[in-house]
Amino acid sequence: MGWAPSFHVRLPRRWTEGISRIVAGLELGQDDGVLTTTHECFSVLSNHNLVKNRYGLAVRMITPPSGPEVREEEIVEPFEAAIIPRAKVMSFAAGSLFTGTTIPIRRLCTLAQRHGLSTVVDGVLLPGMLVCNLRTLGVDFLVGSGVK
Repeated sequence: MGWAPSFHVRLPRRWTEGISRIVAGLELGQDDGVLTTTHECFSVLSNHNLVKNRYGLAVRMITPPSGPEVREEEIVEPFEAAIIPRAKVMSFAAGSLFTGTTIPIRRLCTLAQRHGLSTVVDGVLLPGMLVCNLRTLGVDFLVGSGVK
């Protein structure tokens, strides 16, 4: 397949298992924070909240704009404004679960990298929404599903 040595693919049995393993493996604690959105599905939010309740993780949520007329800058700017010093992770869906708005993955990953954050991307809706080369997106962790 020609994958780069730093590009690894793991195939969990289910999407929820994949996101659970990633969040559990991040080793986040009371001095750390995660930036996510109100547009995430329950499986993503519940995993972050589990770490919050057990270890004191700060979970900061933003509500990015959505809809067919939204520009990339309108999505990226609230993320940038919400980054706090203790943030370690930026977690977001590749496409809005509620509206189908495509999120500018590469731009958010570049923003996260500039601030030293790891990215966790919910790509469960990605295969039906977007043609992309996964290696060029810049994500640290992407969870998808062959079901949708």
